[in-house]
Amino acid sequence: MTKRKAITTLKEQKEKLLKVEDSRSFILWKTQTLRYVESFLKDGGRSEEINLINSFREFPNIQDANYDERVKNLKDGLSKCLDSIAETIKRIGIPKREWKHVLITTHPAVFWSVFSGVLLASISLAFWAGTFVANSGNKSNNAPHKDTTYKNDSLHI
Repeated sequence: MTKRKAITTLKEQKEKLLKVEDSRSFILWKTQTLRYVESFLKDGGRSEEINLINSFREFPNIQDANYDERVKNLKDGLSKCLDSIAETIKRIGIPKREWKHVLITTHPAVFWSVFSGVLLASISLAFWAGTFVANSGNKSNNAPHKDTTYKNDSLHI
């Protein structure tokens, strides 16, 4: 993802925030926004930006006193948070992910277990193939002989 696309996505999320009017739509918006921010930033779920968004726990209840003020404060806080994330992305950019081979990132015991299993399977396959090739040329030796009677000119008494 490019820096420009990430900033555009954050602006779209900011516009969606203005349309949030109840706790259900707030939860959906928050989940989607957290997923976007995790994919933009290198630290993912451990970043301060994620912690800041998570600090806004719940949408105010409509029956609460000063409901409108609490909604306005929530939306203003989250809007500033999204602006901060966009500013960070503008300045730093989106880091490229480091891809590592799966065998490098696994535990050594798993690596050696897989390695020994593959080695055992390849040795078994080589042994079977060698036996098969060695026996394929000797098919005539395994057939019974048709001439098993003695001939008259032999030294037989």
